[in-house]
Amino acid sequence: MMKMFKLTSCGLCGGIVQDTVIPHIKRFRDGVGTVVFEDVPVQECQKCGERFLSSEVLEGMEHALRQKKIASHTTTVEVPAYPPEAYLTSGAKIAD
Repeated sequence: MMKMFKLTSCGLCGGIVQDTVIPHIKRFRDGVGTVVFEDVPVQECQKCGERFLSSEVLEGMEHALRQKKIASHTTTVEVPAYPPEAYLTSGAKIAD
C-alpha cells in the first residue's frame, strides 16, 4: 500500500490545509444518475476552500463504483416544473 501524501499548505493560494470529511457528489451520464459518497476524507484549504482528495480515497470510490457497491439507499426527489415566467421577478415577459 502506498504511503498517503499529506499536504501542509495549499498549492493554489498557500493557505493552511486541514483534514475534514465531506459529502462528495459524482454525476454520470447515460442514465446512471448521481452518486453521493458520504463522509469522504479530504484536505481542505482554510483560505480558498480548495479540496484535495488522496489517490487512496479516489481509488476506493472508483472500486465501489466498479463493484456497484454504492447504493445503501436511494431517494427520488420530485421537482415541480414552473413556467419560465415564474422565475422573473421584474414582471418582464418572455418573448415568443
